Amino acid sequence: MTTIRVRQSPPTQSRFYRNSHMYHHLPVRPRIPPYFDQIPMENNAYQLRAGDDTIYILRGRTVSELLPHLLPYLDGSFTLSQLIEKCKEVATEDEILTILECLNNGGLLKDASTEPPSMFSREELSYYGPQILFFSHFTAEPHAYQARLKNSKVAILGLGAIGVTVLMSLAKAGVGYITGVADRQLSPPFPNHNYTATGVRESTDGVLASVLGNINPSIDFRQLNDGLQSKDSILQIVKGQDVIVVAMDEPRMAIFDWVNQICLDENIPWLVCSSLNSIEGTVGPFIVPRETCCYECYRLRLKSNLDAYDEYVAFEKYVREHEGRTASYGYLSQFPAILGEFVALEVVKHLTLLVPPETYGSLFSINFMTLQARSHEVLKLPRCPVCGPAKDQPPKSYWMG
Repeated sequence: MTTIRVRQSPPTQSRFYRNSHMYHHLPVRPRIPPYFDQIPMENNAYQLRAGDDTIYILRGRTVSELLPHLLPYLDGSFTLSQLIEKCKEVATEDEILTILECLNNGGLLKDASTEPPSMFSREELSYYGPQILFFSHFTAEPHAYQARLKNSKVAILGLGAIGVTVLMSLAKAGVGYITGVADRQLSPPFPNHNYTATGVRESTDGVLASVLGNINPSIDFRQLNDGLQSKDSILQIVKGQDVIVVAMDEPRMAIFDWVNQICLDENIPWLVCSSLNSIEGTVGPFIVPRETCCYECYRLRLKSNLDAYDEYVAFEKYVREHEGRTASYGYLSQFPAILGEFVALEVVKHLTLLVPPETYGSLFSINFMTLQARSHEVLKLPRCPVCGPAKDQPPKSYWMG
């Protein structure tokens, strides 16, 4: 909670100089962001509250006497001169500028005269309104965050229950260019799956494009089938992408290997999540080539910490021999929704630079039944056979003689 005390400034400078300085530094059309509730309190205090995260308390006689008259006009519709004219019956110009300066110094004023980028249509600004409003908590230029999403390219490998959830979420967020890659023709695992929510039931190439067009017509979506059969076919698809998401409903060891090497070679960040074969799901690690662990680092560290090592090695061998044809574990429809939304959230963080994703070089796990969640850091292996800087060097021996 932040307390701002509003006091009339002492006349140490000429009124003309001080007021000219304020006019120069204050917003042209001051606006208190709409995410603030404005709450009068006792003892000459006023509370500006943004949910449960941000609380400002303004105190002082000027606050109790002037703010109730001033706040209704701080909606971005009025210039400084107009605000002074509106409130001249209850306060002097000095008092009005002083309280505006206190609000501005506290980060409580935005400038409504700033026009949004021309790259967004009126419909897009309305559609992304809640998201842009959220971005404005962190920056004076929230449209720049949305622009990063609009200019981004993301490839989603796997269009099953998890992959479609990721796809829908990124489309709603406004990722401008999305490529979805399926192993085979779409076949909803359950009739009430996400992309059939509009009533679409047939399994055709145009289903997802049609549904996405209804959700957000501003994005560019491309669907590819049978594009995951080889490393070369994946390479041709993902070249030039900003992020790759691997979201397979079934374990696909070969695809993980291919994508890991491709992303190292092409310097493309990528994010993986677990398959739907457990009551526990995992998101990550989010792999940034040469900055975080790679997938082989993760896999080798996973194996080294297993109690049932021999059993896992046998299972991994079996999966590689039966790619995409392992037994189905089954799942509740909420499981892929949870995983997919977590994945999409991490991708949005990465693309916008809003905050660093929690899964950079880390694994997030959640038990769907108990809702217990944990985060596990995955360190790089110096001698990782794929990304390690010492992978081509022989082990060193030290002899004491």
